[in-house]
Amino acid sequence: MKRDQVFKAIKPFEEVGIAVEYIQLAPLAIFNCIRYDLLEREVPAEIDPDNPPAWKVILSVGTDTTDVVLTNGFRVWQRSVPLGGNHFTKAITKTLKTTFSKAEHLKRNAQSIGPDDAKALFKAMRPVYGDMVTEVQTSLRFFTMNVEKSAEVDKIIALGNAMKLPGLRKFLEQNLEIPVLQIDGYDRLAGPSVVANPAFKDNVLAFSTCYGLALQGLKQSVLKTNLIPQEVHRDRMIEEKKPWALAGAAALLLGFTINYGGEFMAWFGSRVTDEWKAKGGEATTMKTTVDKFNEERAAAEKALEEVDKKGRNLVQSVEGRLLWPELLRAVNECLPRTPLPPEFKDQTIESAVPDISKRNDLHITSFVATPMKQYDQWFKKDVKRAWELSPAGVRAGAGAAPAGEEPPAEETPEDAAAAAEDDEGVEVNPALAGYKIEIKGHHFHNEQGSPGGTGAAYVDDTLVKSLLEREIEVFSPADGKTKKVRIIDLSTMDAEGKRAGDAGLGIRNPVLTYKSETRSVANPALGKENTLGFKQPDTIRRFDFTLEFWWKPTTESDRQRAIAAAPPAEADATATASLNGTTNEVQ
Repeated sequence: MKRDQVFKAIKPFEEVGIAVEYIQLAPLAIFNCIRYDLLEREVPAEIDPDNPPAWKVILSVGTDTTDVVLTNGFRVWQRSVPLGGNHFTKAITKTLKTTFSKAEHLKRNAQSIGPDDAKALFKAMRPVYGDMVTEVQTSLRFFTMNVEKSAEVDKIIALGNAMKLPGLRKFLEQNLEIPVLQIDGYDRLAGPSVVANPAFKDNVLAFSTCYGLALQGLKQSVLKTNLIPQEVHRDRMIEEKKPWALAGAAALLLGFTINYGGEFMAWFGSRVTDEWKAKGGEATTMKTTVDKFNEERAAAEKALEEVDKKGRNLVQSVEGRLLWPELLRAVNECLPRTPLPPEFKDQTIESAVPDISKRNDLHITSFVATPMKQYDQWFKKDVKRAWELSPAGVRAGAGAAPAGEEPPAEETPEDAAAAAEDDEGVEVNPALAGYKIEIKGHHFHNEQGSPGGTGAAYVDDTLVKSLLEREIEVFSPADGKTKKVRIIDLSTMDAEGKRAGDAGLGIRNPVLTYKSETRSVANPALGKENTLGFKQPDTIRRFDFTLEFWWKPTTESDRQRAIAAAPPAEADATATASLNGTTNEVQ
């Protein structure tokens, strides 16, 4: 029985406040009834394997189905047959050409009609009788061939008001060659006012199901299976325990009250003297003085910040003009290039290396900078996962944050909802803001055995690796000289955006966020002549990619402040590395 059927059956009782204690399958309830009332004296206390008791067939005909139950008192097997009282009514309707209600009336009053009508009624229902015999024979055949091969059936117990139909019992006996017992009462059912009632006697064949269920409720049944869901049992147990829980809570509250009373009496017994009042006044005066000094210090710090901000704005106009050229030059210098052999130094790359697949080229088709309010707005979900799986991310440690940074917290539904809200009008901290740089491109370096790899590996081994490891020459407006600066940002950053360490050009986490399948496309160099007589193939393998990284525009002043904010040992190492022009591996 399915759970939804169980809850559907319970719902009407719950709506009127009736607690359902047992739910049982009708065939098993019928077995409990027959086992308790009719087979109690026939079934031995213990089963003898050499001489087991005979099997009985319980045939309970319902409205639309018939339950076939086989039992020897110890074991039970059941099957539901899609054949019931309505099938007899439909057969009468079809044969006698009458309405369903009249056919039902004839069926219910078959005992009181004349012999001619009874004969016509029997003839109309005979096909259904035959179907029932066939279904019972099929059940017995399956049982004796697959379940209990040595089973001997000695009788059939007929249940259900449909068994009163004329000739049905005799028809079953003749065709099945098994005696059919039609009960007229229950031996162990007491209560004269009920069992002697004419309505009970007329419908005695239909009471076996409720009789068996009542026996289970009284804990007198053999089968005690219960289809009530566990959660219903749990809820009822909680309801039963609620008074005890309430009593426990009351006792706990009483204990807390007594404990509080003792503490209160101890506190109330200690009197505050005039000396303590005087000392309290002095402490209040001292606190007021300290608060005044703190306010003056905060005002001085704010004034210093204003002056510092004005100074940064003045310097920014000089240094800021170099930021975008530095970024573009860094990306351009990190792109792979095909070295020309000495004998071709005066020729173009197309002439020197006519085969496109052998050139160390990356073809950039798009360079987009998207402003963002903070780093965590970009480095999350798919980007974070792509970084963790990338060669650089694996070297840094699976799941670890980028160099010098704490890992961003996992995004929660609340965070996602907050990020989706309209932030227009909310002040953004410039120290946290930056850009998501998205570079789209493709390459044809995809032939098997090509040095430097193919597909995504080639991009990681050239452009991404160079961004992580290389330095570039930048111009310092302060002294008018050039100096080497690391491209990657290795500094740490607090919640307010203050960085400490080697900030480089401010680039973080270069990672491939899109990698296409390597596919064959038309050769763009097809038909072009070359001096070596190289014949271009019709097609060439192409790989498309999208590279993303975070860029925090970083001026020379920003780099100096970040180095100054680093711990002394780290600042000395950074300064030494910068002076020596060394390149440390990104951790």
